[in-house]
Amino acid sequence: MEVYPIPKPGKKKKKKRGVSPERLKSIYAEVYMRDDNRCQNPYCSNGWPLDLPHHILYRSQGGKDRPDNLITLCVHCHCKIHHTATLKVSGVYPELKFETDIVSICEAILGSQVSTDPEIDKIIHNNIDDLYED
Repeated sequence: MEVYPIPKPGKKKKKKRGVSPERLKSIYAEVYMRDDNRCQNPYCSNGWPLDLPHHILYRSQGGKDRPDNLITLCVHCHCKIHHTATLKVSGVYPELKFETDIVSICEAILGSQVSTDPEIDKIIHNNIDDLYED
């Protein structure tokens, strides 16, 4: 009978970043300066505080800690990407594409599944500002 070691409870070891903490701070500073210390979501008008730069291609998917893979987002927009999936960013800086997922936005607001009927979708698109007030 083989005996396997029992894993100890606790935190998993984090993968090491490819850059030092000092270099990462320098990269973040470069991104903030390039983005004029403003949220880069063209639909954002919140004025919320800035968050750490967002990785366009997530590190878990092979994205690097490089300025062309990072953008400045406010806390609110960063949460829209990571926690509600109502905002998506793709591309490579400076040619970024921001998309809002109408169905996800409405489900987040209404707390239930939304019909994907084309007529309802048209109504939602025409009235999205009234539905999604921050």
